[in-house]
Amino acid sequence: MRLDYVVPAPVWKTAYRLILDTEGEARLQARAVIENASGDDWSDVQLTLSSGAPVTLAQRLYQRYWHQRPEVPVFAQTIAAPAPDRYRETGAEEFNSAAAEMVMADAMRSGNAPLPASAPAPISPSAPMAPAEAVEGATAATYLLPMPVDLAAGQTMSVPFIDAELTAERISLFQPERGEVHPIATLRLENTTGSSLPPGLVTIYAPQEEGYAGDAQLANVPAGETRMISFAADRKVEVTTEYGDSETVYRATTADGVLRVTGVTRTDTTYAITGARDAPRTVVIEHPRRAGWNLSSDALESTTPTHYRLQAKLAAGGAAKVVASVERTELQSIALVDSDADTLLYWVGQLDDPATTAILTELAESRQDIARAENALAELEQDIGDASDGRARIRENLAAVPADSSPARRYLEMLEAEENRIADLDTRRRAAQQALAALTRAFSEKVSAL
Repeated sequence: MRLDYVVPAPVWKTAYRLILDTEGEARLQARAVIENASGDDWSDVQLTLSSGAPVTLAQRLYQRYWHQRPEVPVFAQTIAAPAPDRYRETGAEEFNSAAAEMVMADAMRSGNAPLPASAPAPISPSAPMAPAEAVEGATAATYLLPMPVDLAAGQTMSVPFIDAELTAERISLFQPERGEVHPIATLRLENTTGSSLPPGLVTIYAPQEEGYAGDAQLANVPAGETRMISFAADRKVEVTTEYGDSETVYRATTADGVLRVTGVTRTDTTYAITGARDAPRTVVIEHPRRAGWNLSSDALESTTPTHYRLQAKLAAGGAAKVVASVERTELQSIALVDSDADTLLYWVGQLDDPATTAILTELAESRQDIARAENALAELEQDIGDASDGRARIRENLAAVPADSSPARRYLEMLEAEENRIADLDTRRRAAQQALAALTRAFSEKVSAL
């Protein structure tokens, strides 16, 4: 019988050492820091390290549980008191900005090591290590240490498990969100070891004229993928950022009585780079991505889910400008038969297409004629209403005086005049209605003909 079981153990840590040379090659050595917290001494123990991040859960399987009947309270015509307001409000823009900052992986340490007065001795890598046997799984990589491990209970040891040659491209990485004018000295590493690199801190040693260059944080890097690790400020390079104003250009077509407008909004951001005086530089700018916007730039080198990476190569003492143009396209469909004159004239002022603006101008004039006809008809309707009210008052007064009296004869004359006025207004109203119908019909025919 074979019995397998899982017991808790402290997390093992990875410590990297990266040594650069002048040819762009790098020697990557990794050591695993392991603690024996099992309570027993390890003697000739075969040890395997795993870089996975499994979901681990606990449950009380040996405790009895019973179905519980929920208690229903007696309804007593009351409601629960509302919870007190404990937190400040966060606006949508502030929330989105905070979320975007959380997405940006900016937790990196940087520093400058003072140079000694005399040139230091060349940095030599450690003796070749016996690398662990790596096995790449679906969600984790495992490393089988080549030799058995002896470690007393409660003690800690460091064992090597990676020793590989990698290509390291040195760049200056500029991140506008940091609010700095100096980029960060960064290495672009490709994991060619054939297995995942577990997360850990990397101590970087540059060629002999620099020595210790700084520390960097390395996230988990699957085999074959590339990551950037930043380790120091590059104060010899400056990048200034200039944001341009947004400009929107509209294009439109008319068909089937519908005005279809395509609006393209464009914003330019210019990065002015002043290079180092004593050495060439490759500068990579991480321009933030915006949802719904597309970037166009001659300097586009690669993209990430959160940024566009723009690259510029500068000679010693050189300077360059990198322009990042982002565009957003919006489509609008406007039913012309339902559009008023103000809407049509607005698009006349926005479009730079003589044929389309001529059509819209003609339709706007027709709409203005319809509006004037509608106003004239409304005035006639108001006059007819006023005249009808006057006629009703005259009839009331006429009924209140003797039939053959002088006031009665006067009211009869006023009533006849009001009747004649109402008849004239009614005739004019019918004519106005016909004119409005003709204008509306003509407008609809113009729209249908488009």
